[in-house]
Amino acid sequence: MHVDAGIRPGEAARSRLPALVRYGFALFVSALLVFQVQPLAGRFILPWFGGGSAVWTSCLLFFQMVLLGGYAYAHWLSQNVPPRRQAWIHTGLLAICVALLPIAPDATWKPPDPSFPALRILALLGASLGLPLLLACATAPLLQRWFHREVGGDFPYRLYAVSNAGSLLGLLSYPFLLEPWLGLEAQSEVWSAGFAIFVAASGWCAWGLHRGLAQQETEGTATSEALGAPVPSWQRRLLWLALSACGSVLLIATTARITQDVAPIPLLWVLPLALYLVTFIACFGNEHGYDRRIWGPLFVVGLAGLTGMLLEGKYVDIRMQVAVYCGALLASCMVCHGEMVRLRPHPRHLTAFYLIVSAGGALGGIFVGLLAPLLFDDYWELHLACVAAFVLFASLVLRDRENASGRWAVALPLGLALAGSLLVFGMVRDYREQSDGRLAVARNFYGVLSVRDRNLATPHPVRRLMHGRIEHGAQPILGKHREIPASYYGRSSGVAVAILRHPRFSSGRDGQAAKGLSVAAVGLGVGTIAAYGRPQDSLRFYEVDPGMREISDAWFGYRSRSAARQEVVLGDARVSLERELAEGRAQGFDVLVLDAFAGDAVPVHLLTREAFDVYRRHLAPGGILAVHISAIHLDLSPVVRGLANLASMRSIRIEDGGDVLGYATWSDWILVTNNEAFLEDPAVRARVTPWSDAASTPRVWTDDFSNLAQVVK
Repeated sequence: MHVDAGIRPGEAARSRLPALVRYGFALFVSALLVFQVQPLAGRFILPWFGGGSAVWTSCLLFFQMVLLGGYAYAHWLSQNVPPRRQAWIHTGLLAICVALLPIAPDATWKPPDPSFPALRILALLGASLGLPLLLACATAPLLQRWFHREVGGDFPYRLYAVSNAGSLLGLLSYPFLLEPWLGLEAQSEVWSAGFAIFVAASGWCAWGLHRGLAQQETEGTATSEALGAPVPSWQRRLLWLALSACGSVLLIATTARITQDVAPIPLLWVLPLALYLVTFIACFGNEHGYDRRIWGPLFVVGLAGLTGMLLEGKYVDIRMQVAVYCGALLASCMVCHGEMVRLRPHPRHLTAFYLIVSAGGALGGIFVGLLAPLLFDDYWELHLACVAAFVLFASLVLRDRENASGRWAVALPLGLALAGSLLVFGMVRDYREQSDGRLAVARNFYGVLSVRDRNLATPHPVRRLMHGRIEHGAQPILGKHREIPASYYGRSSGVAVAILRHPRFSSGRDGQAAKGLSVAAVGLGVGTIAAYGRPQDSLRFYEVDPGMREISDAWFGYRSRSAARQEVVLGDARVSLERELAEGRAQGFDVLVLDAFAGDAVPVHLLTREAFDVYRRHLAPGGILAVHISAIHLDLSPVVRGLANLASMRSIRIEDGGDVLGYATWSDWILVTNNEAFLEDPAVRARVTPWSDAASTPRVWTDDFSNLAQVVK
């Protein structure tokens, strides 16, 4: 144990316990608040930016940048300001932040268009909670520094584990305690009350530091801190930065992989981040928390499992996917953070160490959130992070191989070379499988879109649009078949029934021409709905992703060949529909098609009580809401049926197996309406599919509450 010169060991021991209580409580509360507000802020803004997984990625980037700013502030303050003045400056700024509460984002920040979503999210969060969060983030290194000045010793690093324990509790308390029982506004108020408690605890620490330093001066025991502690080399600092950045990229990329094919909800945000924090707790809380002999092999096994999952694709059970991805993340972050802690400096350089660690985290967030969409045409950052983490680990192990002897000295390099070769082989194979045969690819904030031709050796080739690994539309390639509605929109699908059997679609009385339909689609896809359009019909598409319209119009011909009048409204559909109602422009749709999938699931904010109220107000009398629920991992029928019941509307389910040509695929639709003529139509009644067992217990989601576990198949 290092004890500062001039501080007697007996006095340090006597003062440690009360100081530990003060500092430990303040650090615990601050960390709890920092990590509790992350899913809270994400829940506030998720519906404003399309409900995709990239919203959480941008939130993580913001928090990492604020963490870096907080650590930089703590480092500057501790290096340039006397300790007592540090205490009063920090506590005074925290008191000012109390006047800025609560932290709920203002609705005026809702984006008017889908441009620059990541930058809008960063600006929104900065304006809403930037200063309080920055000062809370600065608490961990700053208070540990104060503790070291007051008591001495190496114990400050263990206080970092106390801080991360608070972070873990903050994360887990959100999906299991706050979200199920409190609305968003109430959650914001609870967090604000906790922040006030944190400010008081920080003031308690400042008072204790002031009194402790005064006592040292009176007793003549106060001297400078361990000025002889060696300065870490630049190579060691680069290793801190690289290991921290790898852990950050692995966290964000793994979270994006899990949520893009299921749903971007707090529970799936929290789980990877909680495991990430567990590794910090284990590595910083105990000198033996990380054992290279145990975690090294687990790291290799985890990477092998992750590679296999990437190659297997979307059809693996979601529970298995989450387990494998999270297991690989846990092992990888244990290695990154464990090796980082093995290289930690003397507490004299504590704030510099934390500053570089936070800089690595921020660089990882910037790489995934801002640079990767510009540099890569697909989600290759997870592949690169896995390879980089392995290279770093292997280099550190080989650097220390002189500690090995005999067989291990020979087997260790060979084993690492074999494992590295298999990892690179698997990653390259996945890259080739995803890249081969793509006619076009585009990546932006909302995801990866690619176009592929399939079944070229058969009489019925098709062109498909993929969002990630999930199909989002298709069109036959051969000229005589290009007019046929394909994929989930075949002529026997539920949406076709809603349009073709709508009373306004059939011929009028006495031989009059059929009346035109007003049809809206939430989600453009390849524009297949346009295949049903006639000259007297109008089609209105709501699409959040500008890239979807560009790639759809360039590679698919449904919209260009349609005779119907068409309009595309860019922006989140719910925000656009709410804005139209606020402007007194209820659209009066005869059919409103809800098919806005993000990966393999409809964004949650489009399947809530509040969202259904918006749809209902936009429907014409006798209008039909057609909800697409075809999904690999989720059965959304209980939710849609519960929302229909709550809105006093009837709902029927139509499941279709596709067509014999293979153009139309299996689809599952729920039609919600009170149009008696439509519901009693014999052709409609003949197509009704019995409800699943899960749908016998209807569920109701709201903007304040949704539970994915209720609908996992």
